[in-house]
Amino acid sequence: MRIKKVIRFFGFVLLSAFLWLLNDMSIERMGTIPVNLHLVNDDPSIRVDEEPLVIAARTRGSGFARLYRNAVPLAVDVKLDSSIIERDGSFFIDTNQLVKKLRRRREVSFDDREIQLPADRLAQRTVPLRTNLIAPIRPGYKLKEQVQVSQDSITLLGPVNEIAKYTEIVLDSIRIATDADLINQRIQIPLGSDQVRAEPDTVELTGAWQQVVEVTKQITIEQRNFPKSSSARLYPTSVQIIYTTTADAQVADESPVVFVDFNKIDANQLNIIPEVQVDESKVFSYRIVPATVQMLVVE
Repeated sequence: MRIKKVIRFFGFVLLSAFLWLLNDMSIERMGTIPVNLHLVNDDPSIRVDEEPLVIAARTRGSGFARLYRNAVPLAVDVKLDSSIIERDGSFFIDTNQLVKKLRRRREVSFDDREIQLPADRLAQRTVPLRTNLIAPIRPGYKLKEQVQVSQDSITLLGPVNEIAKYTEIVLDSIRIATDADLINQRIQIPLGSDQVRAEPDTVELTGAWQQVVEVTKQITIEQRNFPKSSSARLYPTSVQIIYTTTADAQVADESPVVFVDFNKIDANQLNIIPEVQVDESKVFSYRIVPATVQMLVVE
């Protein structure tokens, strides 16, 4: 019996406490609830914290309502536009704007007239971009033209003391891709500082590889400025020229030209290196076989 009385007593106490708490939580009072501010920013010169700013708002409501709002805070998107106050690179919002934004969901008020937002204006500096590209050997191919870099300068955004450290951006020892005929590479701008951001943060390399072929021709050696009365003759009278060009190049039939100019040789010279004229825009390298010819005097 005594144990039952004790249990009954404690049960009555717990029930009384529960009824008192239920009644107290039902009474509307002034209290504070958290409000999450999510900053929306389209301006790259403004840096914002990714984490939402949690501020305290005053509101009237029951204990249950305040308990719910503490578990599920109100959230407001704040766009950094002309309605936001900017002073000395810092940003503030008038709490009256927040009251208007929240009015449809709950009547709230704030103790402060302004709230500082977790955002700041970044300093800007434009520095030149210098690239050092490496063209690896790709057998049977050569670069069609110089590889183009999409930017010749980079805009840096960050604290003044940080961006002052940069006088130029150097992309050093960048290897040009060889896995495709068309070159389209994106290279990340190296900064080495978490406080500095580059705009743009990548550059694009564009260009093309073209296939190279080797062509062999037998060409008669032209004798230039040889006197008609001269009995000098060249031996052999023709040479083989082997040159490299692109697969789609249209090299004229009359090119290349191999010749010996009588005015440029010594009359007693026997072994002569012929001169070669080529279209350098289409022919990249060449050699002749044999490399020298002889000048004979016919009696």
